[in-house]
Amino acid sequence: MDPAAAVSVNVPSSLVNWLSSFEESSSLLIHLSTDQVYEGVKSFYKEDDETAHVNVYGKSKVAAEQFITEKCSNLAILRSSIIFGPQTISPVPKSLPIQWIDGVLPKGNTSEFFHDEFRCPVYVKDVVAVILALSKRWISDSKQTKVLLNVGGPDRVSRLQMAEAKPSQRPEDNSNHY
Repeated sequence: MDPAAAVSVNVPSSLVNWLSSFEESSSLLIHLSTDQVYEGVKSFYKEDDETAHVNVYGKSKVAAEQFITEKCSNLAILRSSIIFGPQTISPVPKSLPIQWIDGVLPKGNTSEFFHDEFRCPVYVKDVVAVILALSKRWISDSKQTKVLLNVGGPDRVSRLQMAEAKPSQRPEDNSNHY
């Protein structure tokens, strides 16, 4: 991945600078980051753990978090893991991990999956619920908000374990199971 392109895509500098141009900004910026800002050597990182990106994408997301934190007075940064759920209404040009797995395995294609990369996949409706709760809280409190949250599902699984799980074990409306 091209580092300059990653920063261009993942650091919302135009949006943040535009929001910052208002004398009194009353907007809450909710930014979706990633768990790839962490090194990945331990389980269940805490929000105050030091960032140590593992790839270009993670590095660009750390840069985005720093830029937003420096420029915005009202913000929520959500570090999500792999987000899964029903297919999107608008086509996504790149398959998401779970959709890719579900598309490859039924065709009988052989694939190798990482067994030493662990993530905590999170259901899309759970991410939306967090965004909604933060928005409602900010609207009702009318106070300056600065929030950093790790948003992951309850299970820590490898890519291999994701592939081994049958789609029926990932019900679309059940946010408690991967």
